[in-house]
Amino acid sequence: MSRSIATITFQNGEEVQTRFDSKEFDAYVDLATLPIVQRVEIKPEG
Repeated sequence: MSRSIATITFQNGEEVQTRFDSKEFDAYVDLATLPIVQRVEIKPEG
């Protein structure tokens, strides 16, 4: 299972980085549609 890193930037400027498995990918894409989220950047781990 491949792992990725998501960098989530909120409207208030706070940035959070998290690692996740490929099976959770859709949840992170959905996260980008929330009004409090400014941006979600996803890239492969490593």
